[in-house]
Amino acid sequence: MKHPFRFIAIVCLAQIFAVTGMMYFPALLTDFQAESILNMRLRALRKLEEIGLLKEREALSREQSGLDALLESERKQRRVLTDELKDIRRQFGASTALG
Repeated sequence: MKHPFRFIAIVCLAQIFAVTGMMYFPALLTDFQAESILNMRLRALRKLEEIGLLKEREALSREQSGLDALLESERKQRRVLTDELKDIRRQFGASTALG
């Protein structure tokens, strides 16, 4: 196969046409057309990955802020420890099957 990316571009087009309900399907693509289709798909995938990374960064930043606030306050530390001990007691206390 001289240009394997043509096959991949045709598969991508087939998926697009199946989703949109379009009936026209070009069987022959030029190298430029095939490469353009693949580049569009790759850009879309990169954008999705970028969005996922930004969301993850925001979540980690919020978690870091919460942990920093916890480190700065003994009162918050005691509250967190108290809540965690209550949860442990609920799960494993004398009134449970494990207690």
